[in-house]
Amino acid sequence: MQSELNSTSDIVSSMDQSALPLELLTTALDSIAAHVVILDERGMIIYVNNAWKSFARANGYQGHTFWVGTNYVSVCPVAPGNTNPVVDGFERLMSARNGEFRIDYPCHSKEEQRWFQMRATGFTSGNEFYMVVVHENITEIKLAEQKLNTVLKELGESHALLDEALLQCVSSLGVAIEQRDPYTDGHQKRVSYLARRIAEQMQLDDETVKGIRLGALIHDIGKICIPAEILSSPRKLSEVEIAMVRAHARAGYDILKDSHFPWPLAEMIYQHHERLDGSAIRAICETMKSYWKRASSAWRM
Repeated sequence: MQSELNSTSDIVSSMDQSALPLELLTTALDSIAAHVVILDERGMIIYVNNAWKSFARANGYQGHTFWVGTNYVSVCPVAPGNTNPVVDGFERLMSARNGEFRIDYPCHSKEEQRWFQMRATGFTSGNEFYMVVVHENITEIKLAEQKLNTVLKELGESHALLDEALLQCVSSLGVAIEQRDPYTDGHQKRVSYLARRIAEQMQLDDETVKGIRLGALIHDIGKICIPAEILSSPRKLSEVEIAMVRAHARAGYDILKDSHFPWPLAEMIYQHHERLDGSAIRAICETMKSYWKRASSAWRM
């Protein structure tokens, strides 16, 4: 379609170079499916091709001149409700005596929805300035765009539903974990809230914030591997029991390490009891360095 638009303008714009006989030129333009109009330097219609005439008749036109001798803007199908861009475009062409502009516009009938693209190109032939205006039916493209937008909207809604389902699953898992440890009831939710607020203050992107929030909601998932009697014991724990409790970070990592989340949840869980001063596992230090570097850059902007 676009190549046809270009070829139409090329045919007309090359009038002075090729010195095409008028009959040959009109025959070429009449063979083109696009609606073609040629204007003089005042914007008056001096030629219309057969496609323009056929479209006019099909849409109720009963005259014989097909608006030849009429100012184009006064009959331009783009003008109603969209006058300024059309007028401005032609004024620029007339002033520069060169260049082009394009406008997409609806032209619906009672039977169907239709869209067209108008492309106006200025050119000179001899010492005279002319403008060729090409109207091309782009209905198929517009309908395809509408379908694509509908699909994208549905995908967005599906993605939102999946996000909500994931959040509910993670939240339910967090609740199940906390039910085994009554002494820390609500702890994961509070950590998740604080982690999310800190991430937002660091101006991390939305997806990163979401991952931090979800990771915090289940950071104690490894406690599933600790006997409930130890978690809920009111007495002082033995060294062996303390070691079992401290191992919950590694246990949580082992549970999630083979799960394919868009965020490194397993690593978050593994590192959540490590220090930031470099005295613990180096992985968390490197992770936080990356986040702090991004946050510092955002604060300096």
